[in-house]
Amino acid sequence: MAHVFSPTEHNDEKVLVRKAQTLATRKDRPFVTANMGVIGVFGGHIILPLLAGFFLGSWLDAHYPHPTISWLLNCSAVGFVIGYIDAHIWLKKEGIDKPNKIREQEVHRARR
Repeated sequence: MAHVFSPTEHNDEKVLVRKAQTLATRKDRPFVTANMGVIGVFGGHIILPLLAGFFLGSWLDAHYPHPTISWLLNCSAVGFVIGYIDAHIWLKKEGIDKPNKIREQEVHRARR
């Protein structure tokens, strides 16, 4: 036997559907504040090795000067590369890309 909705139940259903749609659109929109932690950690993974390379290079320039080698530039470049690799490994480990991949899979399934 089919369930017959009364007018109030029908309105309640519309309200619930509208609220669910609103929540779904809020989830899809990225908020800057929600991503600030990720941005901070990601930046820390790059900036800290870069600064360490900067300070090591400036110390080497002061104590072991070389006429053709700039320790500051070389150590800063190595620090940046180490930070970039570290940030890449961290992103892979944390799976930051997973929500996007899941959404792409859902879209692909819906198109079938």
